[in-house]
Formats: sequence, structure tokens, C-alpha cells
Amino acid sequence: DDEAPALDFSADDDDVSLDLGGDDEAPALDFGADADEDVSLDFGGDDDNGLSLSDDLSLDDDAPDLDGDIDLSDDAKEKMKEIDAIMDFDASQVGIKLDMSPADENESLDDVGFSLGEDDNDGMDLSMDALDSDVDTSLVSDDLDLGSIDFANEEEEVVAAPVVEEKNKKKTKEVKEVRETREAYDGSIGKDLKEISGAYSGEMERTQATISNLRLDREELLAKIQKLEEDKVLQNRQTLTMRAELDEKKIELSIIRKKNNDEISELKDRLKLFEEKKMILEEKYKIMAVELDKAAHKNKIDVKKVQMRERELEQKLELLKADSESQIRHRDLKILELKRKLDAMEFDIESISVQEKRSVESRFELEDKLDKAIKTLRNAITVLEDETEKSGTLEALKKNIDM
Repeated sequence: DDEAPALDFSADDDDVSLDLGGDDEAPALDFGADADEDVSLDFGGDDDNGLSLSDDLSLDDDAPDLDGDIDLSDDAKEKMKEIDAIMDFDASQVGIKLDMSPADENESLDDVGFSLGEDDNDGMDLSMDALDSDVDTSLVSDDLDLGSIDFANEEEEVVAAPVVEEKNKKKTKEVKEVRETREAYDGSIGKDLKEISGAYSGEMERTQATISNLRLDREELLAKIQKLEEDKVLQNRQTLTMRAELDEKKIELSIIRKKNNDEISELKDRLKLFEEKKMILEEKYKIMAVELDKAAHKNKIDVKKVQMRERELEQKLELLKADSESQIRHRDLKILELKRKLDAMEFDIESISVQEKRSVESRFELEDKLDKAIKTLRNAITVLEDETEKSGTLEALKKNIDM
């Protein structure tokens, strides 16, 4: 790498003159930015493998909000915080201040870099130690802890600020005297600035490598953020589905609760009815218990009467048994007599039946005889019918025969 060019304070007599004389305060070096404004370091475009911290590493309006609902890992959050810290870096903590103020010739050179005597405006006292102390001023503020920042295992990060030369072009008569004093220190100052420039060029390379790593980390973080946004959309859809299902379940639960409340109210009404019935039955039970006690008391009183009644009934039963036995004996005797009579009657019946048979036989014989006689009479009647004179007699005879 080429070394950075040293600051050249040499000039021709007719071109530049550095006016440090007078009581007026020397103007401070202007680096092209206000003290309160943020200064971004531009290390080149994308073609030179450089990064512009103000453009590439800034979180613009299109970048997702990492402080939102996206849940990043702890490492990602730390890196994003470190990037924000770099973006918010104050330029006043990065610039090199060259203190140029009037002071006495005998003042300490540790506090004044370039000093001129109050009485002699033609002299110029450049202190090597003061210049070294001003140049060695830290380019990074002590308030920023760069040791805690870890980007892709880089050990150091140094932000270099460009050194802007300011040339005061004034032509005065005092240029020759100032040039003589200034040229005495040009050589030593140039060498020191070359060494400082060489040292910071290496730091610049490491810074560029760190920034390239930051770009890779930023791309990874953006990819993760995109994935997390997609996951968030999916989770939102799932959440909406679950909310819809939850609403349905809530409706079902409300219906079930309503039914349950109705059933509970109905059961409470039934329970009240059962309790009322129970109270009524308990009252009836008490009344029946009182009546049962009274009946038991009455039964105890009537037991003796019942026993006496039983004895009387037993005596009557014995008497009835004796009477029944005597009656049974009489019945048995009567039954025997009736049996004897029955036997006699059976015998008489048999004899009567025999007589009946005989009478029937005789009857049949008589009937035969009568039939024969009737036939003969009829024959005779038929003979007599021919006779007219004897018709009346015949009719009378017929009537008698029919009878």
C-alpha cells in the first residue's frame, strides 16, 4: 500500500503566508462539518470493495424494525446494536484537533501546538512534543468501548478521520520570518505524519475488512428477518384460525353453560319440591309415631282383657266340642238306622221291580188280547156298517171301543 502523503507546510513566497500574529485568536481547523453533526466515513463505493457507513450500514425507512415483534437471537441483537452505535458516532469524537491559540512564549508546549508571543508577532514556536500530543489524540472517543464489539472475530476497529489541510492565503510582510522558523520543523513533522499515515493505512484495511464482514452479517440478518416475517405471517394466519376456532368454542361453551344453568335451575326447583315433600312426610311421620305410641299404650292396657276373653272362649270351645261330640254320636246312630232302612227299602224295591216285570208281562199279554179283540170288533163293525139301520148302534159301539 502507498503511504499517505505528509502534510506539506512549505510554500512559495508569493503564494501562501501563514498569519499567526496579532492578538486575535487563530482560527481552528475546519473539517467541513459542524461539531454537533454526525460525520459518516466514506471508504469508497462497491467497485473498490469499500463501504459507506452513511449509506450501506444505515437503517433506512425500508429496513425492518428490529425492536418490533420479530424475535431475534441475542447475537443478532448485539450486532444490530453495535451497527447502530457506529452509525450514531459523533464526528467530534473522531476528528483531530489542532489547538492554535495565542500564548506567552514561556507557556508549556504540552497545551499549545502552535504559539506566538504576545509581544513579538514575527516569531513562531513549534513544539515537537505538542504536535505529537495533538497527533496522538485518540481518533476514537474514550466513551466508546470498541473492545466489547465483536464483528466476525475482528480484534480491533479503528475509525480514521480524514485530515483536511487548511491554507491561509495571506500576503504579509511577516511571511519570510515565519517561513524560516517553519522550514526548520518541516522535515521532522513530515516524517512523523508519514509514520502516522502508514500506521493508519493498516488500520484502514482492517476497518474495510470489518465493514465487509458487517455487510455479510447485515445480509444474513436481513435474510433472517425476511424468514421471521414469513413465519410471523404464517403464525398470524394460524392465530386467526385458532381465534375463529376459539370463538366457535366460546359460542358452544356459552350454549352449554346456558343449558347447564337451565338444568341446574330445574334441578334446584325439583330439589325444593323434594325438600317440601320431605318436610311434609316428616310431619306425617311424627304424627304417625305419636299415634303409634298411643296405640301401643292402648294395646298394653287391652292385653289383659284379651287374655280373659281367650279363656272364656276356650271354655266355650270345650263346651262346643262336648256338644259336637254328642251330636256326632246321635248322627252316627241315625246314620246306622237310615242304613238299615235303606237296606230294607232296597229289598222292597227289588221285590217291587220283580212284581213290575210280572205286571208288564201280563200287561203285554192283555194288550195282545185287546188288540185281537179290537180287530175282531172292527171287522164286525165294518160288516155292520153295511146295514143302515144299525149305524147309530155301530157308532156308539165305536166310541166305546175308542174309549
